[in-house]
Amino acid sequence: MVKSINQCPIGYENNGFKTVFIDKTGSKKLDDGYDPSRDLIQYSAKYDENKNILIKVKVDQYDRKAFDGGSSIVFLLDFLKDNGSYLLPFSIRGATDHWWEVAYSIKNEKINEEVANDVKNIKNKQILTLQNVDEKESEVTVKIDTKKLKELGWDEEYPLYIQILTAKDYTITDSFNDPKPYENANFLVGAMPINKFLKYNSKCFEIGQRRE
Repeated sequence: MVKSINQCPIGYENNGFKTVFIDKTGSKKLDDGYDPSRDLIQYSAKYDENKNILIKVKVDQYDRKAFDGGSSIVFLLDFLKDNGSYLLPFSIRGATDHWWEVAYSIKNEKINEEVANDVKNIKNKQILTLQNVDEKESEVTVKIDTKKLKELGWDEEYPLYIQILTAKDYTITDSFNDPKPYENANFLVGAMPINKFLKYNSKCFEIGQRRE
């Protein structure tokens, strides 16, 4: 199991993107030939010129065939104080300690949305949009529209919590969490307040030691 999350010894930044997490562990092994496509290894973020948040997620080896099948990259957004759901979206088995209001599932260029039952006014607002799928670099980039968040009641002084995971059909296969949910009864513990990280943190965080 992952033992801890430690701060990186130095900061990492590339093209303005600040590295949030470096994950040195593996993903849940399904042995279907696509485990590397579900293995999250890096999470970076930055503000664009309009103060929207860009998030870049890197997997070990991106393969379109994995995401044409049942695999997906999932983003959970928690930006309101007293709303949301603790059960995972898209019928994924599991739960989280940060109640999300809206979630997005990405499969190549296809993006699906699910909103919590008590925040139906969020539906179809396109808070998160897909910006790029870079197969060569094994990276997926999305944009979070902070103006739309504010229109829906988010106060930028309040943390914008983001949880990122991969899944195959209804099973969690990886996330930027400690312990890993597949080693913790499919329960996600902890979420990064990305707006606070971009404002205050100069160093990223490392998760565990990569398995052989």
